[in-house]
Parts: sequence; structure tokens; C-alpha cells
Amino acid sequence: MGHARAALLLSALLLPGCGAVYTTPLVRQDETARVAFVEVELTQATVAQANLLRYDPRQLPGAFYGGSRLSATPVAPPPPQGRAVPYRLGPGDIIELKGKSLQSTSVEAEFRLSDSMFQLRDDGTIDMSGIGVLRLGELTLAEANAALDAILTRERIDPTYRIEVAEYNARAVAVDGDVGAPGLVAITMAPLTMDRALALRGGLRVEDRRTASVTLFRDGQSYGVRGDNVEVMSTVVLRDGDSLVVDEGRTRSEERALFAGRAQANAEPRDHVYIAGEVATPRTIEMPLARQLLLSEVLLGGGGVPPITGDLSQVYIIRTYGHGNSATVYHLDAVNVVNLALATRMELRPQDIVFVSQQRLTRWSRFLSQLEPGAIAAAVNAVR
Repeated sequence: MGHARAALLLSALLLPGCGAVYTTPLVRQDETARVAFVEVELTQATVAQANLLRYDPRQLPGAFYGGSRLSATPVAPPPPQGRAVPYRLGPGDIIELKGKSLQSTSVEAEFRLSDSMFQLRDDGTIDMSGIGVLRLGELTLAEANAALDAILTRERIDPTYRIEVAEYNARAVAVDGDVGAPGLVAITMAPLTMDRALALRGGLRVEDRRTASVTLFRDGQSYGVRGDNVEVMSTVVLRDGDSLVVDEGRTRSEERALFAGRAQANAEPRDHVYIAGEVATPRTIEMPLARQLLLSEVLLGGGGVPPITGDLSQVYIIRTYGHGNSATVYHLDAVNVVNLALATRMELRPQDIVFVSQQRLTRWSRFLSQLEPGAIAAAVNAVR
């Protein structure tokens, strides 16, 4: 009886000196819960039901599959095919007048071949000395010939002539990237296709055309085609203002190294789960790529549940994924270790929190470890 009184006295003396001692987190359905939840006991049926919540794991890049050489698959849609349209004259174009005789039939005007080269001004006009201003901008060659015929006839000049474009400067396509000579390609009377534009700038300068991509930029949109797909490129007619960019692409090993570098810098988007409570290492865990993450991997892997201090009868998975503002708390009672088989089937979802409670003995041991030594000594002396 004396020992019992001593113990009670020791406890009474100790408690006031303890201050704040460790308290074990619990799953409680009371006013302290800030998130509405339901608790579900894990069984074979509830595990199957929980796994029905759809989750598509993030995938590895295509560079991790196949051989050493990566076949480029442009993410942009294929370029649109279109028919050729007649060339229209524009500012900067140089035209030449050719004919048997351009001799004036009047005394007032005379037209000589030495005066037959003209460059269209910014407003699309040319000034023919002794005849006047002729507007040719945005006209086809046939329309330009008709306009010139009309003005020469009006001025009583023999219209035995034809117009030829001596130099195309008004319309062009830009070619850049891994080609022989990046630069502009003029659009002429002949339809300018993707393959012809690339050939005129020296062709693709790549190790493997299969890994290269050719991107067409048009009116704020981008279109992609693989570097070896000449069949498609030969059917795409380019327009004024289009741009072509050739990218050599990368080998699979280069793509893998880039992915590894981005992942190490935490620049790759990943999904996560968390493990907390009585575990060796409370931490954030990256979910694997291209497969599901199982509860058993988190509980029994490195940094999981210590067998001495962790209570496998009190394992919880707190899930908010797909629940809006509420949660489901799954409880696993693995005091019978056979129930750990359920953990090998339970798939985790992003943002799941795996929480493991303490053994009762662990709680008491930590309670004692937080007591102040001075309070213990004073209590012992008082009992003595």
C-alpha cells in the first residue's frame, strides 16, 4: 500500500512540472475535425471499391522505350494541304517589258527598250516616263498585261509586248534551323512547296532525317511534319509570310539525360503521397511513373513503419483526391499480419496521407522522456 501511495504522490508531483507533453494524433469525428470525412474499414471489398477511383499515372517520355535512336513525332498537327494560287505582283518586284516593237505611233510619246525595267514602289505602282503611273500591285501577270495594254492603247502606242517578272522581291518564306543556308526563299510563279523551299536553302543538315522535325508557322499557328516525310512536304504549298524551322531532334539517350536533369531540378510535374506518424522517416513520396503505387510499398519500404514503435493495427489512409472538400479515411488493422495482404492491393492516389499510430508503450516511454529531471528528483525526495 505504501508503494501505491508513493506512486500516486510521484505522479501528482510530476504532472504539474511536465508542461506540454507529447499527445498522439488520433482520427476523431468531433468538433476538432476541420474536414468532413467518413471512416471505412479496409477489406477486400472496400479495397476494390477504393481502386475504382480513376487515376492515370504520369508516363515516362517516349525516349525510354525502344532503341538508341528516337523517331520524332511532332506534337503539332500536320500542315494543311492547299492548291497553288496565281502569283500577284507586289512592292519590290522588278518587271521587264519585252516585245517586237514598242515604238510610239504618235509624235508625243516614244517607248524604248532601254526604259523597260521597272520596280514596283511601296504603293504597287510604276511610273513610265511619257505615259504615266500604272498600278500593278496585287495583280496577276495576266491582269497586269491587260492593264498595260489598256494604257498603251490609250496613249496610241503599239501594244506588241509582254510583261515578265525579272526579280521576285515582294513575297517570301523564311527558312531557319538545321538547314544548309538559313534565309529567305522568294515566292515566284511556280508553286513553292515545303520540300522545294528546304532544298533551295541547302536542304536538311541533320544526322538522321527520321529524328528531325520541320515546323511550319502560319498565321499564329504551328504545324509539324517529320524530316523524312517528303511525301507530305511535297504537297504543302507555302504562302507569303510562312516560316519553316528545322529541328534536328535528339537521340533517346539525350532525351533521357534531359528528362533526368529536369527531374533532379524538380522541374518535371509529378504526383505525390505523404507518410507521417510513427514511421522511420516522415516524408513526401513521389508516385512512380507509368504504374500504380501500392500501400505496401509505402508501409514496408525503406522509411516505413518501425516494428517496435509503430502500431500496425492503427494504419490510416486519408484521401481527398476526387472528394472535393471532404475526405475518406481508410483504416487498416494489421494486428493480424495476414491483413497486410490488403496493403499489396490497395492503390494510392495523389495527395493521400498514410498515417501510422504509436504503440501504447511508445506513448508512455515518450511521456516519461519529456518530464523535467528536476521535477522527478523533487518527487523522489518527497516520497523518501
